[in-house]
Amino acid sequence: MRKLGFVAACFTVFLTGIVPAHAAFPGANGKIAFWSTRDDANGEIYSVNPDGSGLQRLTNNAVGDLYPVWSPDGSKIAFTRGTFQESDLLIMNADGSGQTGVTSEPGADRLPAWSPDGSKLAFERQVGSVQEIYSVNADGSGLTHLTPEIGYFDGEPAWSPDGSRIAFSRYTACCVKQIWIMNANGSGKVNLSSNAESDRFPDWSPDGHKILFARAGFIHPDTGSSFYDLFTMNSDGTGQALLTSGGTEASWSPDGTKVTASNNESNQACPSACGPDVPVVVMNADGSNRTPIVASGVNVQPDWQPLRALDPFPRPGGATPLRVPLVPVYAQCTNANSEHVAPLSSPSCTPPAPLSSLLTTSSTGKGQGHVRFDVQPGDPLTGTDEADVAIQASISDVRNTSDGSDYAGKLILNATLRITDRASGFGGVSATTGDFGFSMPLDCLATPDPAIGGACNLQTTLDTLLPGTAKEGRRAVIASRLVQMLDVGADGQIASSGCPPTCGTGDEQPFVRQGVFTP
Repeated sequence: MRKLGFVAACFTVFLTGIVPAHAAFPGANGKIAFWSTRDDANGEIYSVNPDGSGLQRLTNNAVGDLYPVWSPDGSKIAFTRGTFQESDLLIMNADGSGQTGVTSEPGADRLPAWSPDGSKLAFERQVGSVQEIYSVNADGSGLTHLTPEIGYFDGEPAWSPDGSRIAFSRYTACCVKQIWIMNANGSGKVNLSSNAESDRFPDWSPDGHKILFARAGFIHPDTGSSFYDLFTMNSDGTGQALLTSGGTEASWSPDGTKVTASNNESNQACPSACGPDVPVVVMNADGSNRTPIVASGVNVQPDWQPLRALDPFPRPGGATPLRVPLVPVYAQCTNANSEHVAPLSSPSCTPPAPLSSLLTTSSTGKGQGHVRFDVQPGDPLTGTDEADVAIQASISDVRNTSDGSDYAGKLILNATLRITDRASGFGGVSATTGDFGFSMPLDCLATPDPAIGGACNLQTTLDTLLPGTAKEGRRAVIASRLVQMLDVGADGQIASSGCPPTCGTGDEQPFVRQGVFTP
C-alpha cells in the first residue's frame, strides 16, 4: 500500500504523491518501463524484462525524468521532465534515443497518456492551484482543453483502448478523489467510483472492459498520509472488487493476463521509519503470485510495453447482416453428354444429377432457404464480452426423394469461415486463421399443407458453437467461403461427442448450397 508523499519524505525527488494513469494497449507483452532513484535522487527512467532481466537505464539528466508510458505500438515512450512547478512532456525511442519535446508552456505538464492511434497525448497541466486535463498532438500542435470546469482538480488521464473515452481522477471534496470518465473530446463526464475513500490512478484493461485503480486504505497515524490497495471495476463503474493489498501505480499487461505495480507494503511506517526499497512487482491478473522483479531502490510508475499492438489489416466499414440464399446442389459435370449453349459454350451433363440422393424439393417454387449472420457488437460499458454473431437458418418444402413425402428429420448446417482479428498469440496481435468449418443440426417438421414439404429451422450464435470466437473489440473480419446444408447420409446419423460444432459421420451429401436462382 503505497503512501502518498512517501518518495518525497524519504528521498529528494519531485512531484510528491503524483502518480500516473494510462491504458494497457493490446498486444504481446514487452518490457516494463519505470522510474527509479536507484542511481539518481532526481529520478531516471529505466526498462526491464518482465522476469527482471535486461535492466537498462534510458535517461540521464540533471532534472527528474519520470512518468514513462509506452506508445500503442511499443516503439516510443512519452514522459515528463522538470520540477514540481515547471515540467514538460517529451517523447523518446524505446532505447532512450531521440528525445524530443512536445510541450513547453509555463506550468507543470505531466502524466501523459497516449491515444490508441498514437497521434495524441492526454495529460494534466497544473498552473498554480489550478490543475486540468488537456490533449495535444504528438508533435506539440493542436492543444485542446478537456476539463475547463471551474472548481475541480483534474488529473491522471487514461485513454481507453478504443479511443472513445478518457478516464481520469477528480477532486469531489477536500482531499478525496474519485474516478470519472468522459468522451475523448471532453464531453459526457460521469463519476464512476463515488466512494468515501480516494479512488485514483485508473488504468484500462487491454479489451476496455475493466479499469484497474487504487483506493486509499491505511491512514498513517503520524502523518495522515494514505496508503493504497488495488481494485478493479467494470468500465461502467460496477463490480468494484479488491485485487490486492499493498500496491499502486499499476498497469495491466498488454495480453491482459498480468499486472505490474509499485509495492511498498513494508514502508507503512514511513517517514518515521522508511524502508530502503520500493520494488516493482509482477502478479497475475487476479492478484496472485506477486513477484518482485526490480527490488533495489525506489522503483515506481511501471508501464508495460505492447508489442505489435496495432498491426493493421484492411477492414470494411460495415458488413452485417450477411444473408445467404440457398439453392439445390447438382453434381459437377465430369462425363459430358451434351454442350451448353453460347455464351457458356462448355461441356454439360443432362439430365442434372442432385448431389443428395435422399432429399429434394418441389419444382413449383415453394422451396425457399437462407442462412443469415447478424453481428452483435456488444456494449463496452457493461464490462462483459457480449459480442457475438447470431446465426439463423431456414429452409422450406423439404421432401424425401423416395416418395415425395414431407421430410421430418434433421439436416446439418455447415459453413467454412476464415477469421482475421486481434486475437492471436497473446490476445492482441493481428493474424488470420486457416479455414475452419463448423456444423450444427437443424430440426425439420412436416407441415399441415400437403402441397408444401417439411420445414427446417435453426437459431444459434457463433459463440454458442465455438465459445470465444467472437471477441468484443477485436475488430474481426469473418470471411465466409462456403455455406450449405447436408443430408444425414444413408446411416441417418449426425451426432458424435463433438456435435456441434462437428456433426456427421462422413456419408452426408450437400442438399442445398449458397447461390442464386434466376427465374
